[in-house]
Amino acid sequence: DAQSLWLGAGARILAQGYYRTRPTNNGLIAGELFEGGSIDISAGRGYLVLEQGSVLDVSGVAGPTDLLTATGYQRVMLAGAGGLISLAAREGLLAEGDLLATAGGAGAAGGELRVALNGSETPAPNIYPTNDRRFVLAKARSNLAPLLKRGASIPLAGYNGLGWLGADQVVKGGFDRLSLTAALARTSKTTSKDRIELEGGLNLSLAAALSLQAPIIALTGVGDAVLKSAYINLGRRPESNIFDTSYLVRGSNRIDFFADWIDLNGSFGGGIGVSGASTVALNSRLDIRGYGSSSLSGDSAGVTTPADMELVARQIYPASNSSLSFTVAGEDLPGQAPITGTITVASSGEAPVPIFSAGGTLALTADRIELNELKTKDAKGVVTLKAPGVLKAPVGSITLTAKDAIVLADKSLLSTSSEGLPIPYGTTGVSGWEAPATSSGTGGIDLPPEKRIVLK
Repeated sequence: DAQSLWLGAGARILAQGYYRTRPTNNGLIAGELFEGGSIDISAGRGYLVLEQGSVLDVSGVAGPTDLLTATGYQRVMLAGAGGLISLAAREGLLAEGDLLATAGGAGAAGGELRVALNGSETPAPNIYPTNDRRFVLAKARSNLAPLLKRGASIPLAGYNGLGWLGADQVVKGGFDRLSLTAALARTSKTTSKDRIELEGGLNLSLAAALSLQAPIIALTGVGDAVLKSAYINLGRRPESNIFDTSYLVRGSNRIDFFADWIDLNGSFGGGIGVSGASTVALNSRLDIRGYGSSSLSGDSAGVTTPADMELVARQIYPASNSSLSFTVAGEDLPGQAPITGTITVASSGEAPVPIFSAGGTLALTADRIELNELKTKDAKGVVTLKAPGVLKAPVGSITLTAKDAIVLADKSLLSTSSEGLPIPYGTTGVSGWEAPATSSGTGGIDLPPEKRIVLK
């Protein structure tokens, strides 16, 4: 419809950092620096368009000051961090302008960009919107806004439910953190095809953090997608529906995630689906951890895909009272062979350490499951041979289900041991310590968690 929020080509919204000096009577510089601010733009139920030429800027700045040291005053350069830009809309979002959050100088952090295509559907009898939310993380910014007219209704065909952001904008903007969300809260459906699409050939690196929150992550186009960050979080929001398995198809290219730490979060019903890839690789220098939206509810996290999976980490485990699963499954396409796949678990090379987790469940399901050596490329593209991997569920359960074979190579590890740690079980709440909820929904423990490993 015509409900939209536009920033024209000449629009500028500035919340940059600020540097000032205070007067002194001794010739010294008394500098003071304020970091980049924040810009929050929400179109609510409408459409958000940032035309090319528009600018949102929360960059940091720099300036000198004289500091007293043990040897006298010394002039140093202060540098401020970039700030936060948040963009949100329900019907669609075309961010074609310049988004800037560069660090003010050496030692300062770049800013954060949060972009969300989300909201709630209008309830019955006039349910709207009815189509999927589709957020494209592409190599370059879109050039679709010139085809639209300010003040006029946004065409439904091709535009409704569409979000677009270019990796070139993220890099040029100097962002260290990026969060993308694509999900509607729906009551008219039980499953969802809302998704974040990664364009084939995408290669994006972030210094601090990357978060992708949607029922489905899909690889489109031609070429592999590679995403790197110190921290990566993949999952879906509690309000979103579980993914529609009919959308999960196998492709011919890889999705590679590289991080120091990878978290998988989920909600009631499970984690995320990944579509359009031949291989989904999670590469973490330290851990791959799964947790629910609430440690009291026993929510589940994980990845379901028709692709092969490569899981490389120091150790892989669920958080307390959470379920973590990796499953090869999807839609068998007409005229093609049924989906078959392998999950390979390998070590990053870091030594496993005891973890404060209890009562979780870890499940892997595929035609073939291997805790085995894996020859794969690292984040720099160098081919390395990884040792067999480590799966843990302290005071919990691990289940491996394979149609064809389970391979536990020498030096692989499956463990439900607490490794001698006294592990708190539950959460802190308003009334103090709260034990995980039972099936009745009340706090308390019916029985101690059972330690179990099942291979079938």
